[in-house]
Amino acid sequence: MLKTLVVVLTIGYSLGAPIALQDETLGFTAKFEWPCESSMNIYKSFNKFINKNIIATRAVIYKDSAILAFPRFKPGVPVTLGKLSLSNNGEPPKIGAYPCWSMQEEGNCASLQNVVDIFVDQQGILWVLDTGVVNTLEKPVRKCPPKVVAFNLNTDKLIKVIDLSKLTTEASRLQYLLADYAENGHIYVYITDAESGAILVHDVTTGQSHKVSLPPQVMEKIPKRDVMTPVLIHRADGSTCIIFTYLSDVNLYAVSTKSLQNVQSSVKFHVVGQKKAKIVVLGSDNGTAMFFRYEGQPDVYRWDSNYMFTDENIIKVYSGDDAMFATHIAPDYNSERIRVLESNFPDFIQGKVGYVTGNALIIYNGTSLWRVESPIFQPQEAAASVTIANETFYLDDGVLGMALSPKSSRNPRQLILRPLASFDIISVETSSLQKSYANKPIRYTVVSRALPSQAAAMAFSSGGTLFFGLPHDLAMACWNINKPLTRDNIVVIDRDHNDYQFVSGVKVIPSRFTKRYEELWIATNRYQKIALETQNFNEINFRIMKSPVDNLIKGTNCNNGFNFKFLSDYNLPFSNYF
Repeated sequence: MLKTLVVVLTIGYSLGAPIALQDETLGFTAKFEWPCESSMNIYKSFNKFINKNIIATRAVIYKDSAILAFPRFKPGVPVTLGKLSLSNNGEPPKIGAYPCWSMQEEGNCASLQNVVDIFVDQQGILWVLDTGVVNTLEKPVRKCPPKVVAFNLNTDKLIKVIDLSKLTTEASRLQYLLADYAENGHIYVYITDAESGAILVHDVTTGQSHKVSLPPQVMEKIPKRDVMTPVLIHRADGSTCIIFTYLSDVNLYAVSTKSLQNVQSSVKFHVVGQKKAKIVVLGSDNGTAMFFRYEGQPDVYRWDSNYMFTDENIIKVYSGDDAMFATHIAPDYNSERIRVLESNFPDFIQGKVGYVTGNALIIYNGTSLWRVESPIFQPQEAAASVTIANETFYLDDGVLGMALSPKSSRNPRQLILRPLASFDIISVETSSLQKSYANKPIRYTVVSRALPSQAAAMAFSSGGTLFFGLPHDLAMACWNINKPLTRDNIVVIDRDHNDYQFVSGVKVIPSRFTKRYEELWIATNRYQKIALETQNFNEINFRIMKSPVDNLIKGTNCNNGFNFKFLSDYNLPFSNYF
């Protein structure tokens, strides 16, 4: 049994997320150790590698490696069982196919098709549950019969394949598996079939299998398509039991593994507690403790099954990130810690992850987090081709630039935002966004084709001047919120063919920090060369520049006054390059 010290192993979807191991953070992306570059190109060419469709849901730790399950919920998942090193000396880890690439081949029933759960026993045997059905979130296709596969983690050799066909039907939904050693030395594997309301039991030593159905009084409360999550508990007297629950059920149940093993005996299920809310069971410490989180909540809790399932016996052991949710915990015997596998799984299920999908605003009011979507956040195809310094690339990106107007006693505070692939500017009162938590309608104002070019980062000055770059025009521009949003009131304050090749960062630094005057700081990065892989590293590709705000807008329509003449090509360069 391990000490309860929780360490995060955070593995994200496609673009990835950081991995926090003990006190260090490593950058992580869904990059694979391909057999060769040609293999990678073939996978990409035939849409067998779609980065945004890859997510890790289960993990086990063995020595200094993590074994990960990548279910084939959607097309384009080249590896359904992977391995990465936890010892990378600060380098981003890469995912290797486990045990090899040939075991990942879809349609080959000697290989793995869709790994949904993994379990490592005390002898270093990795048990793998393969449902045989791929693309389960889109158009499910049965490639092969369901099976359990066992690998020796010390040798990486395949040592056992268990065909589950005789225990399942087409309606079966196999979700989780556990493995245990009985008093007589036999190895037993337990698989949950949530749809059938059963636990499948297989004696690996004898090859005998049987199905144990849950009592009718349990199943009559369970809706279709529910999730049944189990954990294996090792008691102090050497016996083991399985504690499980359905997501929608209020009860937490326990059943002795000894009674499950005996095909002749009547199996008794016991209620060991009632849940105050829906919980997601994450795993155990291979002792008496169960870890879980509440549905929709990121924090992880620990309950010792020696005590009643009540609030006073439930301890929060990890505070999660509101954007990331734990899907599994894994004991790490090397460090005597519990590692937590996190991902943005709810967004993944809803198809709101990837490079530019799921365009939305995420709003947090100090206690609650919610998502706001609108068609006006979507990229516009006509603006998706961006030309900078005679180089054109395609980027159908949604909301990228946002800026909050300064607080004012005269006017409501506005959030100005816009998709990158657009020429529009959108404004919305922040109070309207705040009220959307109570399902109040949001009122947006959209000025179509307000800009002569796409724009990315934006920022307001204290006087209400909005600053932004114009990539196509290789310029910095501004507009004062106190004036109509017309082309006459959009002022180009500086142009330079080299300096303004994609303004990626815009910040206004208040005078209280500069100790002199308000300053505009910008960063440029020549993104078109990054996208097209045409960077010349003998040239300056990244710049940070600053200038006093008053110097930039003096005498222009961006000034807060109303009596200045508009100068379409007023050219005041930035200073203080460094």
